Amino acid sequence: IGMHSAWKQQSLLFEACDYWNEHGAVQLCFDALNSAAQSPPLAQKNQFDLILNVAQAHSANPIALSSLELHLSAHLSSPKLEMIRQTTKALALPTTAACVAVVAHHLCDSVEQIDYSVTKAESAEFGPIAFDILDSDIKFPSNRESHIQAVLLGDPSKCGQLYSSLHQHLSLLAQSGRIAYVVRLADLTSLHSHTHHSRPVMLQGYAVELQIKNMEYSVLDDRKLDPGSDLGDTVADDENESEVDLEGFHFGRLMQRRPDKVRELREFRQKLLAAANQQDDDISVWKIKDLGLQAAARVMQAKDGLSIFKEISGNFPIWATSLGRKKVPEELQTELRINQRYMVPGQSIVTLNGLPINTAST
Repeated sequence: IGMHSAWKQQSLLFEACDYWNEHGAVQLCFDALNSAAQSPPLAQKNQFDLILNVAQAHSANPIALSSLELHLSAHLSSPKLEMIRQTTKALALPTTAACVAVVAHHLCDSVEQIDYSVTKAESAEFGPIAFDILDSDIKFPSNRESHIQAVLLGDPSKCGQLYSSLHQHLSLLAQSGRIAYVVRLADLTSLHSHTHHSRPVMLQGYAVELQIKNMEYSVLDDRKLDPGSDLGDTVADDENESEVDLEGFHFGRLMQRRPDKVRELREFRQKLLAAANQQDDDISVWKIKDLGLQAAARVMQAKDGLSIFKEISGNFPIWATSLGRKKVPEELQTELRINQRYMVPGQSIVTLNGLPINTAST
């Protein structure tokens, strides 16, 4: 079972450019964007091949290539690119073009408009559109500084020659020091449409644990007991009585069949317990040889083993006689012999569902 994100997958080309921009390889970003603009519309697989070709042309380091492939396969830049998309969408740019340049607060979709906007900006005539530069924008390397900002938006794999021509002209202006040129990784076509056709991102390192709950009904004794009588014992005591075979009597079963004789049955049970306690001194040595195994077998065969374990542990001398007559199953004896091969005398081991638990750290 996998978990998907609330945001959609972004362009692999944009993710690779964001990766290179974070690692200071800005030239790789512009090479990849320019190559994509000069190619026909690219699918994700073709974008991946183009990215690898650009990366291999600059470096043959297998570790760097593996790191890039891992970054792209996990879509680690998708959250940031979605943030850029939402930030750009909030600007509500008055255009439906797939590729546009914002130069000195003017929208430009041609080289002529770029030159006109730069000239107006140099004469301090600015338009009405406010456009802030983000830290994630890719800055074109230039040795000269300028106060005139130019931002190129669009997906080069969808804009083609228009993106390439705008990029080439903005690069020349940046090299001459007339503008400060940056590229924003925002697909304008996804901003104009009401639906985003990409698939959600499958989150890496997350999974869903499926827990199965037992929905079987259990029968509970909801009889109303008289507070003034001596029958106000807990339900656990009744369960213990139904589990314990005392001198061949199943008192829980007898009480269910004869609810009118509950008081007498309890009194008879107490007498048997007292008689068994008086006979403890007469237990033979050979009868107590396997008393621990016999107690373990009694607990394992009970429906509510924890309650029986608590009863026998708290009143072991009382139950010693009846336990001494119990036959230990062959399976339990075999398991004990196997466990003794892996344990040293005096060692204690706790297992849960067959897995050992370190009692020193829990």
